[in-house]
Amino acid sequence: MPELPGLHPRRPVMPLTPAGGAHDERAPSTGPVSARLRFARTLVTTLALCAAIGGIIWSLDRPGSAGSSQAITLSEVAKGPPPRLGSLAPNFLVTGLDGQPIDLESLRGRPVWINFWASWCAPCRAESPEIKAAYERHADSGLVVLAVDVGEDPATVADYVAKASLPFAVGLDRTTAVAAMYRVRGLPTHFFVDEGGVLRDLKIGPMGSNEIERRLGVVVREVAR
Repeated sequence: MPELPGLHPRRPVMPLTPAGGAHDERAPSTGPVSARLRFARTLVTTLALCAAIGGIIWSLDRPGSAGSSQAITLSEVAKGPPPRLGSLAPNFLVTGLDGQPIDLESLRGRPVWINFWASWCAPCRAESPEIKAAYERHADSGLVVLAVDVGEDPATVADYVAKASLPFAVGLDRTTAVAAMYRVRGLPTHFFVDEGGVLRDLKIGPMGSNEIERRLGVVVREVAR
């Protein structure tokens, strides 16, 4: 057929060939590359998940961060050795709401439950009826509950104590020096001291009645039996 002006016959499209060789009919293999990508993504996801879980465990295990405690910043720095289970509880002196001094050593011979708290602390307020009930159950066995308010003025503390009808001893740690001595980082924090003045147990965060009874059993003979 004669060639029409302006038109050219179609020429076959030649396949691209690798440099220096004949055309390879096989498609590039993507299998190993895809597998490596999937493995890398899975590894990154797994590592991120492990890091997140580790962070949660670490934060829960830190003093002052356990449970539902309220974090606090103390104005005093820690002095003296920190309290240790199985050792004498560090002695301290606080002023009671009645203006009289209360010192821990003077309570030797009786089990003492030290509760660091504040009236603005929601978990502290929530557990105060449980503390009151436990004290009333075990007061005859000699239990002393010493609620150490951290950093508040006497009028604020007295107002809360009156409204909540708290029957146990309340001390004022206005400078936060006692809380610093005991390395308190969150409220409430509880320390349980036996009749000999030895620290037997501690808890950061609020407690319900069952846990209170279990922990009191370490220092109160009546509960332990």
